[in-house]
Amino acid sequence: MYNTLYCNVEYLKDKNTIFCEWKQFCKNDDYRNPLRYGAELIEKHKATTWITDTTNGFESEEADRKWLIEEFMPTMIDGSIEKIIFIIKNDSPLMDEVLGQKEALREFFEVVLMESLEYEPIDILALFKEVLGEQINEFKLPPPSFELMKCEIVQYDKEQDSLTIRLPILEDWQNPFGTMQGGLVVGAIDNAVGPLSMLIAGANMTRSIETKYLKAITMDVGVIYVKAQLLEQKKRRLIFDVSVEDGKGEVYTRAKVVNFVLEVKDE
Repeated sequence: MYNTLYCNVEYLKDKNTIFCEWKQFCKNDDYRNPLRYGAELIEKHKATTWITDTTNGFESEEADRKWLIEEFMPTMIDGSIEKIIFIIKNDSPLMDEVLGQKEALREFFEVVLMESLEYEPIDILALFKEVLGEQINEFKLPPPSFELMKCEIVQYDKEQDSLTIRLPILEDWQNPFGTMQGGLVVGAIDNAVGPLSMLIAGANMTRSIETKYLKAITMDVGVIYVKAQLLEQKKRRLIFDVSVEDGKGEVYTRAKVVNFVLEVKDE
């Protein structure tokens, strides 16, 4: 274990994971040495996941960012790490910086943003393959719209017919008033109901989305959770209740969504 006033780095054997927790601002070797130690742990244990806890994080110095990109990251890319997790709060001032890092890193790793380790994202392809089997090849999964909005499934309950997705609020989604554009809120709702409806009934299509906006979603919300649950199934009609919430459970939008199950073609 590496533990200083600035950072804690340790190997979590049960998860084959390197855990890096920043404590306060630092620079130069105080910033670089913890990461060097982490790289040694990767090599020693062939760790497959790296977790960075940014709860007490900070914006690093330009020289340290350059070192991170030019010297540290190549060792990560060439090593055994497959997945990088950032623990970051919805209202973190580092959100834009971390989202930028996510875009740069996703070429090489699976990159996930979570408020805590309680929200372990679910592999959407593995989930659909388990439910649909070979039928999965008939669909474009993950849906391009799902990936475009950077959605992640964080909860699926087969017994309760419910599913929750998590997605960041991006600057590009603003309307003239600086809040999330209403049509994109509906898009997020559709991206939660879409996977859930397919898991319940296979191929289907959206018939209607009745939306009630309760509160504007501002950029400082950071991340939203879209929770969808099946209320009723009437023959080929699926009726869902959906809420759009922040990480504290405050509801910003509610919706009633009706989907229509497509006819199964005869063999």
